Amino acid sequence: LKDAVETWLKEFMSECQHIVIPSESMREILTRDYGLEDRYTVIPTGIDLAPYTAADGEQLRASHKWKDDKVMVSIGRLAPEKNWETLLRAVAKSYQKHPELRLVLIGDGPEKETLETLARDLGIASRITFTGELEFSDVTAYLKAADIFGFASITETQGLVTMEAMAAGLPVVAVNASGTKDIVDHGEQGFLVRNDADALAASINRLLESPEMMRSFKEQALEKAKIFDVKNRAKELLEVYEQAIDDKQREQYVTIDSAAKEN
Repeated sequence: LKDAVETWLKEFMSECQHIVIPSESMREILTRDYGLEDRYTVIPTGIDLAPYTAADGEQLRASHKWKDDKVMVSIGRLAPEKNWETLLRAVAKSYQKHPELRLVLIGDGPEKETLETLARDLGIASRITFTGELEFSDVTAYLKAADIFGFASITETQGLVTMEAMAAGLPVVAVNASGTKDIVDHGEQGFLVRNDADALAASINRLLESPEMMRSFKEQALEKAKIFDVKNRAKELLEVYEQAIDDKQREQYVTIDSAAKEN
């Protein structure tokens, strides 16, 4: 169905007055591979920062007896495209050097049993918590209870969960991939590395061994998160709608490059 979907998408875009794209990575794909030429704006989905400020992480840490643990949290559907195996293998490597490390996976999916088996095979089952699906209020509490956000997905369109982690003040250690790289500045809010367990483990170790770096990344993550505030994004979106209304009245539409359309 891939060719049919691509053809439909190009035809659909050509009937629009404006395209809102959630990330620079997606903009590159739409302009390069689908021939999108004009009338588009990159506006990531906004997030409400208030819940991340109000959430109580200390109470959650106490209830789980994580007092001396260094907790890495990650969020997503437990499915192959999220690249969980790489993250688990990275944690297993870091655990050898940092036995205080704990991983919390928030989410559910078809790979849960496979990942639980892998954790046992790697000898870290006791250091991994599978929470299953959680209510939003519980997710924010887990984020505030954590020390690091780890992420290995290579299929993100905009990195929404990474935004949420940064809103909770978490340094990020992640694979340098679409979506995530649009949110995190390497060496400022965290580390972006190649898709490799050794590379991820090395960055986790580096962060755990530098409290000063942890504090700096935390501060910069909180500052960067302000950019994604839902009120700021709503203002940008209103401007796009106003422009689209004007273009509709003038019967002007998004332009798709004909060569790309034929491909």
